[in-house]
Amino acid sequence: MSTQQHLDDHIIARYTAQPTRLPAELRRQIEHAWQGAPVQLYALADLDQGLRLTEAWLALGPRHVAVARRTDDGAWDLRIIDRAQIQAIREAPGLSANTLTLLGAPGEPALALLRYTHRQRRAFENIRFVLEEQLAGHIRHLADVDADRLYAESVARPIRDAQALVSGRQTAVIRRLLGYLKPYRRNSRWGWRPQP
Repeated sequence: MSTQQHLDDHIIARYTAQPTRLPAELRRQIEHAWQGAPVQLYALADLDQGLRLTEAWLALGPRHVAVARRTDDGAWDLRIIDRAQIQAIREAPGLSANTLTLLGAPGEPALALLRYTHRQRRAFENIRFVLEEQLAGHIRHLADVDADRLYAESVARPIRDAQALVSGRQTAVIRRLLGYLKPYRRNSRWGWRPQP
């Protein structure tokens, strides 16, 4: 594991209290259902239909998509969708959550409906991009993609960006405060103040 991925994992665990990667047992279950095909991308659908925090995963493989939801007894309810069945993708952005819908034949119920918070947005955008490219007739080969690294980077990057923004503001505040000391520079250097 690279240093960057280790830092990303730390950021995800500390600031989101969410899993840093697809659970290993679920990955094995998905890849077994796909006859050994690898998980190439994945994202955490962290909201249920009532917009309560939950744990459900969307995984993308070379020929399939898997939707896994944790059941009350802790097992995984796994649904496999052939990518060839997907005929349209809809995303509905919201103030605190987004909804991704995978649609099949017209008039049929949705193949999958996933809700997620903004912290998962980039991971879902990666999957949506690949599926939309497929619908447009462009095949994306993801053989060399490290799904764990890409997921961690997608979730951690907005947090790192926000930290950098705040850090820059703190520096500006300190500079401004030090600017107010200019008239008293000589006295402040020696740590004394003149007597009245």
